[in-house]
Amino acid sequence: MGEDPFTVTVTDDNGGITTQVINITVLAPDADGDTIGDPTDNCPNIANTDQADLDGDNIGDVCDDDKDGDGFDVSVDADDSDAYLATDPDNDLVDSTGEAYYIQLCLPPPGCDPSQACMTVCYVPPQDNCPVDSNSTQADLDGDLDGDACDVDVDGDNIVNTIEVAAGTNPSDPSDGDQAEQASVLALSVTKNVPAMGGFGIFLLWASLLGIGFMRYWQKDSR
Repeated sequence: MGEDPFTVTVTDDNGGITTQVINITVLAPDADGDTIGDPTDNCPNIANTDQADLDGDNIGDVCDDDKDGDGFDVSVDADDSDAYLATDPDNDLVDSTGEAYYIQLCLPPPGCDPSQACMTVCYVPPQDNCPVDSNSTQADLDGDLDGDACDVDVDGDNIVNTIEVAAGTNPSDPSDGDQAEQASVLALSVTKNVPAMGGFGIFLLWASLLGIGFMRYWQKDSR
């Protein structure tokens, strides 16, 4: 295939000689008509004159089920043009592949020009600290790996956010945990003094106090 030159020499009856160079171009089959012959076309059945191949696997992007080469098929990949973003259920552009798959990916660094030699980077994808709650900043005030957007105790003072709000303290201030607990106990104590409360009400008060104590013990023990 390609261009082949031929030299043709003709001698007439009078001994005159004529020489002519003829170029013959042999074209390879081109099923998709993109001017790239099938033997070298990285997508022989889908036109792609630019031969773009993001992950360098010799399968052109227009016919590659995993264009970015991150191991996730385009049907499930959150962004098949970004090898560092595969699973993102909350659409906050933070990958959550790490927890779900625990796989190591070896990829060129972000922004690498495919036509240039780039050092391969092997990494375990990051884990979104709130996989189902959007939190692109990944804020985590108490550093417990539960992002603030989904952490029931944002400040890590062992008093859940809802109780702090009810007690009038700040769920983002770890210094007021004792104040929140005291306010909750005080509120329960006021309820205890209501005459109509009766034995059942006292039981509810006892159960509530026990619940607060258990909650603090469980959270401390689980860390």
